[in-house]
Amino acid sequence: MCRNVCASVLLALMLFFGVPSLASAQNIIGTQSNYSGSKALMINPALISTSFLYFDAGLSFGVYSYNDLMYLKSRDFSKFLFSGYNSWSSYDWTMYNQYGVPHEFLYVRDTMPNSLTESIDLNILSMFINIDSRQSLALSLNNRVYSSVTNLPWEFGRIAIEGLDSLYFDRYSSEDIRIATMEWSELALGYSRTVYDRFLNKFDVGISLKGIIAYGGAVLNVNNLDYEILSKDTSNVYAIDADIHYAAPLNYSSQFSSNDVFMSDKLKNGLGFGVDFGFVYTKRKSVGMNRRSVSSCDMDPVLYRWRLGVSVTDIGFVKFKGNARSHHYFNDEPTLFIHSALDDVNSIDDLSKTLSAIYFHGDSLASVVGDEFTMTLPSSLNMQLDFNINDKFYVGAMWIQPFALSENSVRKAAQIVVSPRFENEYFDFILPVTLYDYSKMFLGAEMRLWFFSIGTQNILSFCGIGDFYGMDLYFSLKFNILKGRCLGSGRDACWNSDFR
Repeated sequence: MCRNVCASVLLALMLFFGVPSLASAQNIIGTQSNYSGSKALMINPALISTSFLYFDAGLSFGVYSYNDLMYLKSRDFSKFLFSGYNSWSSYDWTMYNQYGVPHEFLYVRDTMPNSLTESIDLNILSMFINIDSRQSLALSLNNRVYSSVTNLPWEFGRIAIEGLDSLYFDRYSSEDIRIATMEWSELALGYSRTVYDRFLNKFDVGISLKGIIAYGGAVLNVNNLDYEILSKDTSNVYAIDADIHYAAPLNYSSQFSSNDVFMSDKLKNGLGFGVDFGFVYTKRKSVGMNRRSVSSCDMDPVLYRWRLGVSVTDIGFVKFKGNARSHHYFNDEPTLFIHSALDDVNSIDDLSKTLSAIYFHGDSLASVVGDEFTMTLPSSLNMQLDFNINDKFYVGAMWIQPFALSENSVRKAAQIVVSPRFENEYFDFILPVTLYDYSKMFLGAEMRLWFFSIGTQNILSFCGIGDFYGMDLYFSLKFNILKGRCLGSGRDACWNSDFR
């Protein structure tokens, strides 16, 4: 059954794309505490100078994957995860579907475009330090994989679940489908400075500059697609206007099953640059003391009533020149698509030539338009608001609004997060409530115990409650030193080297 489902999904994509797509979001777990340190660099570089830490160094890993097209019952995912089940439960769709076919997934049945978002963030090394009482410096080395699908036609879920039979003689038309994926490593240098600090008011600004090496990227932009499935063997494509760009460490002429399809000497296929910037306004609890003669690690953290931050992240681009291909497919006349034409496709080049011949009247090279392209980073506007209820209890809120700098862009998902939390030097506990993509509500949990942090934005899916649209998980290991506890300060420097 799984083979049939995968084949039908692939066939639907190949009508206009021909290459399987990957399903970006941003995991904000680990960024909200006053003890986040260098982790806060990813959401607002100005936050590092407001941290309660003097220094930290560590690593972290986060994976984030959600969609609004298909879902499982969380109870079945929980059984699979914790009970050793080796297969998903099947569902009898008789009550939903006249065909009564058992399926492995349920899906949201509507006629609205859908989205898929996925990201993997590996923070190989992160460090930050307060240079003095007004300046902080951070360094971060990350490997990131972001994928996104927006405006995915709703019938694709139906094809994947029910097969092609249920769509015979139905005509479908879609516009502005955007599918993108990119993997890159980045070295980020962040700087934050207090530019105003008088009485109860404190204002910090920050910037992060990023050099990027990209390993691969792919983009599909479908401006127009109008088609009808006539049978399991044929479809009629009335109009298509699509662009596809890809660069990867692959031998495009090698067969999919061959041993030389992966090219280890083609790992670096793109170079780029990025920048994050932001500010933070802090309303102090009390007037700060003027202690300019005191060393930076001797400075006490700034206690506040509330704090507001605004930032713009991932403004940048990657230029792919290594092993890159660009194709354009256009046809405004009815074209019969015979599915068996794909039977002899054994390589990526075979696939592009076959599709070109179908849509350009037998010309297998007409779709080729270039050997380089540019992708932009998953940009977003972010706001952070934090209220201090008392010395240990806080309520934070965060808004992430993505935007695309170009059509060739991976995208994040919009998020609104409200997070009550308890925190002290050795322990954090946070309960984030997330409105994902302005459509779904998740309840999460995050905990830090000394050097170790772990968290998720949707813990209910692990507990078998509700519907399973995806999952995320984050953990980190960090060593840090608190502000106000340093060597030579007259305070003990051993026990204050707090682990996180």
